Amino acid sequence: MRPTVRARVSGSAHPRTLTLVLLATLLVGSSRRGLAQSEEELKDMSLGELLDLEVTAATKTKGFSTRKAPSVIRVFTRRDLDQFAFQTIRDVLANVPGIQVQEYRGAHQSPWIRGVKSRYNNKILWLIDGVPLRDSYYGHSSIDEILPLDMVERIEIISGPGSVLYGANAFAGVVSIVTRKAQDVGKGERAARASFGSYDTAEAAGEFARKNVYAYANYYSSSGFSPELNADGKTWPHAVDSDRTYALIKVGPENLQGTFSFADYSYPERYRKSGRDRFLERRPAYGSLHYRKDVGPRGNLSLLGYYESYDLRKEETRFGDPGVVKSVTTETLDSSLFGADLDFSYEAGGHLLVTGTSFQIDKGSDIHLNNVLPNQSERPGLAVSGVARHDVGLFVQDIWSLNSSIDLSGGIRYDYLSDFENQFSYRVGLTGRKGDVYGKLLYGTAFRVPSYREYLDVISFNVSLQPEHLTTFEAQIGTRFSKGDVNLTVYNNRYDDLIKELFVDVIREPEGTRVLGDEYSINADTSTITGVEIQTTLFPTERLSLNLGAATILDAKETIGPIDPSIVTSRETITEQTDSLFLSDFTANALLSYRFSDRNHRIGLNAVYFSDRSVPGDYQSSVPNESRNPANAEGFVSLDAFSTVHFLENLSLNFKFRNVLDRRIYSPPFDDATQYDVECRAAPSRQR
Repeated sequence: MRPTVRARVSGSAHPRTLTLVLLATLLVGSSRRGLAQSEEELKDMSLGELLDLEVTAATKTKGFSTRKAPSVIRVFTRRDLDQFAFQTIRDVLANVPGIQVQEYRGAHQSPWIRGVKSRYNNKILWLIDGVPLRDSYYGHSSIDEILPLDMVERIEIISGPGSVLYGANAFAGVVSIVTRKAQDVGKGERAARASFGSYDTAEAAGEFARKNVYAYANYYSSSGFSPELNADGKTWPHAVDSDRTYALIKVGPENLQGTFSFADYSYPERYRKSGRDRFLERRPAYGSLHYRKDVGPRGNLSLLGYYESYDLRKEETRFGDPGVVKSVTTETLDSSLFGADLDFSYEAGGHLLVTGTSFQIDKGSDIHLNNVLPNQSERPGLAVSGVARHDVGLFVQDIWSLNSSIDLSGGIRYDYLSDFENQFSYRVGLTGRKGDVYGKLLYGTAFRVPSYREYLDVISFNVSLQPEHLTTFEAQIGTRFSKGDVNLTVYNNRYDDLIKELFVDVIREPEGTRVLGDEYSINADTSTITGVEIQTTLFPTERLSLNLGAATILDAKETIGPIDPSIVTSRETITEQTDSLFLSDFTANALLSYRFSDRNHRIGLNAVYFSDRSVPGDYQSSVPNESRNPANAEGFVSLDAFSTVHFLENLSLNFKFRNVLDRRIYSPPFDDATQYDVECRAAPSRQR
């Protein structure tokens, strides 16, 4: 076997200073298909294969392309991840029309799909090889450094409701991540890489495939980025070191695969009030067994069983004076998730029938908080260890090919929930193709159950909180032409029983007055959002790839409605209909990748544009006058540049520069508008 050497060069741009850092990588291997797929194979793909990829997330079965699937779905393959130098899930989502990725004060990013806002990423269903990936306390899944993309084969993103197939929390959308397996990489392969970047960032990764075994390991560390001003508008230097260990192993042939994955990600909250440091450690681990079997010539059976353990630790240190510790508090928020999905599909007489059942138990396996819920003798153990809930779902979906050009789809689902009212979901769709033109009409519903934090928090619990509901109408029209594809989507969301957090001082209850001084979740009335998305994929030449997108929100309204008079808050709350705040009315993205020669040298650009964000009247009102800057909410352009140089058959150097325009970019403080904005960090660069 021939030894393989790979090298990577990475760079990153500080918000004020552009930094270029070189790296070297050393590896031993036997193939060009290690951590980055062979360019020779990618060049062999036809235009039709590149534009009309097969997807499974929209139907839970094979045989449907992006044009035919009864969902608005975007696909990013291994080819896309490589040629556009994506490094995190955040990078991918930022290039999907209709998704606005916001930086949140809690050291994570929140993608808002079609104006459905959230502090945590719990309004999107995150799947990795079919396994839901989230902590049960917040219902949150991270989209930054916790998940390296080297071992990802494809990402399918559904914009819109998916509860008919997936049940609870497939609400604003579904992100399905499929990891690599030995059959994707090639048997007898091994590869490794190391990278260095700005913020003292270092990373090393290794990949191995032999027969039916695939293994991947990764270590990452960074000194990180600290914003100039904190939430209170004051200067306070925070500790910002972070590190991550990740491992994945897949064993078995295509029809029976066992998977185990583990991550240990320690990171800081970079945006806090002065005199406070907070570190978090997320340790998700899951194991799954997936069995597939053809049943006769027209049937297919799929059985997935999984167990996930998600440990979450938080430690906060408060200082009286710099260097003088005032207090240290810790929280343990460990949870676990056990589930099984059984799906059966059968094709006959122009119908493709998919039916299935799912069973899921999530549990607060070890939750220790500073206080115990008061006055909860009728439901002991809330917000402490031992809380558990169950969800059993049954669904059926039929896709009927009326003729060679038109498909009619319909699906229903019923979920039996242990802690909430049972839920009924449905969707109908009509998809058609005539020559190079295609179109879709889609109507569907979704629901999301409250997270443990929202209804079982130590102080601000609300055990009467119920699931929120979404109804979406979508219409898409598109056309394929000689060098690409373009499609336009119009959607309307009606969002009922939305879970809204209010800052509440006290609640007057029959048992007495409950003092909160914290956020409290209620079911508000309604939000309506109407928008347009356009997506263009172009291959003007054999060497040039373009991916362009834009989205506009035509109207976004929100109504909180009457508030229970027992809830007392000192902050003004507008209960009648208002414009939905903190959204950009217009966003756009552009990806460009150009291959110079047959040696596959590449350069590329990634631009993202946000228009001005709407803000309330009390915006930055708690910030000192000298620190206030309303211009933070103005529109911005973020521009990244990247390149790849191949020196030998198995040696390449990669460069990436973030924020080359050297702009200060902010996300608004959407959970407390009176605070200072969140400065978006320039994430260190890493390459596949």
